[in-house]
Amino acid sequence: MSEEMINEAVEVAAEAIDRFEGEYKDIAAYVKKTFDKKYEQSWQCICGKDFGRLTKIRQIMPQPMQTKEKV
Repeated sequence: MSEEMINEAVEVAAEAIDRFEGEYKDIAAYVKKTFDKKYEQSWQCICGKDFGRLTKIRQIMPQPMQTKEKV
């Protein structure tokens, strides 16, 4: 990322944090959509202590599911 993009990412993230007040999935979606619109690429954004995210993944092979249950 260029220095300009890094600075913009910080600004967009700060705006999203103020706007969505701890709703991590909404913060991630806002940052991703803002960068997708401006830079026309497939950006990914993961944020929060529980890693709220909005990602689009093309599945080629089945992926194992993880659960929070202890075995």
